[in-house]
This record gives sequence, C-alpha cells and structure tokens, in this order.
Amino acid sequence: MRKLGLLLLCTCAAAASIAQDVPELGPSAELKKLDWMVGDWKAANTDFTVMGQAMKMDATMSVSWEGMFMKAQTQQEFDVGVIFTELMMMGYDADSKKYKSSAYTNFSPEPRVGEGELKGSVLSIDNKPWRSPGGTSESRIKFTKKSDDKITFKLELKIEDGEWEDATEFDFERVKK
Repeated sequence: MRKLGLLLLCTCAAAASIAQDVPELGPSAELKKLDWMVGDWKAANTDFTVMGQAMKMDATMSVSWEGMFMKAQTQQEFDVGVIFTELMMMGYDADSKKYKSSAYTNFSPEPRVGEGELKGSVLSIDNKPWRSPGGTSESRIKFTKKSDDKITFKLELKIEDGEWEDATEFDFERVKK
C-alpha cells in the first residue's frame, strides 16, 4: 500500500511538471485583437456581384475561439440555387508577423490558404492561387469593423494583368441574442 501511495505521488508530480511545460493554448495577444469579429452575424437579401453576375444572397457567419485559433463558419445562399459553405481557421505567426488562414469549402477539396495583416480596423487576407470547379483564382478578403454590430466584407479577385479588381462588398450585422 505504501508503494502504491509513493507511485501515485510520483505520477502526480511528473504530471504537474509536464503541465508547466505545455504552451498556452488560447489565442495569442495579436489574434485577440480580432475579438470584435467573435459572434454570430447575418447579411439578408444582399446584392452580390462576382465576375459580372449579379445575384441576391443571404449569409450567416459564426466566429469563435478554438484553442489558439479563430474559427469562422460561413454559409451563403444565393437566389440562383447555389449554397456556399466555408470553415476557416486562422492563427497568428509571430515569426512572420502575419495572420495565417486555411479555409475549407464545399466548392473544392483543396484548402484555400492565405496570410494577412490587421491595419487599424481592417483585416486583409491575401489568398494563394486556389483551384475550384470554376478554375484557379487568387483572392483577397477584407473584414472591416464599422461598429460593434457591423462588419463590412469585401472580396477582390486578381485579374489577368495582376491587378486586384473589386468583386463584391456587403455588410454583416451582428445577431442579437
């Protein structure tokens, strides 16, 4: 019995020692600067134009903390019968001083990978070329804090001459609970 007690004491001491070496698993201070995005958002009956095609869209976005990452889940339902869903995980890389994201959608088995920065109230993420059924595209997304209850989303696409072209822009309103 005494050996069992000693073994238990040693096991607890070892576990406590290991626990002290585990890094903080919450979001970094840089990532916490995006706390204004956390919550549930909606955009209803919004005009959405991409590549010259105008549509109406309803969208929802839910943003939360997932350990050391920000998790954003979105769904966009278009009046042409298309539903786009996305799960994006974003962290902050202290070495490059960039926000890094990987997004998975129902449009491609490949993740869309990007990196960006926060300037004032604008989070801008440049995405690497991404293959989807419509071809390969390169995009930039911007989230701008307009108020505690409004975020503007902007999508830009890189066109053939290498210039960025505005594709669409709309506002998300915070869902009040």
